Amino acid sequence: MSQNVSQRATPAPSSPEPQLLGKKISKEDEERLTDSLYRQSLERKKKSIESIEASVYKYAPPNVITREHAEESANRQCTEEVERRKKKHEELVAKHHRMDEEKVISNDDLQNIIQRNYDDAMRLKKDKMEVLVQKQRNVERKQAGNAGKKSVLSKEEMASCGERLSRPSKRSYTLDEINALSVYKTS
Repeated sequence: MSQNVSQRATPAPSSPEPQLLGKKISKEDEERLTDSLYRQSLERKKKSIESIEASVYKYAPPNVITREHAEESANRQCTEEVERRKKKHEELVAKHHRMDEEKVISNDDLQNIIQRNYDDAMRLKKDKMEVLVQKQRNVERKQAGNAGKKSVLSKEEMASCGERLSRPSKRSYTLDEINALSVYKTS
């Protein structure tokens, strides 16, 4: 037995493949074993991360909403909003447009209202016309008052002013300024 133990304990130095208790593992088995251990390690790590996150974040699982439930909810919300708007509209109408009982106006009252409205419109028109006539008279008075007066400037002074104003103040122009003023622009 001591011989068997010594043989098992010392691996053969010339063999490049690892041995387990005297058995040889092929390359394919070694790759499968490595892959399996790697996957198990990843799954253990994933489970531990999930358990830690679940204990720390404590979030509820997502609710699954069916299409019918979503449509029911949307229809309910829509009808509630329509009803709310109708109610608000009715409140505003009741507040601002009170529907009093119909009043019956006698013929004489109706004639008085019509006459008063007509008289008011005619009075406003007459007042406007008087203001325009007054303005026209003021203009005519000013023109009549200035008709006999001579102008302040003599003919020579007027001619010199006209000549001075007709000449441009700037005598030299750049090409860009000329092109800016020109009808035909060159690129």
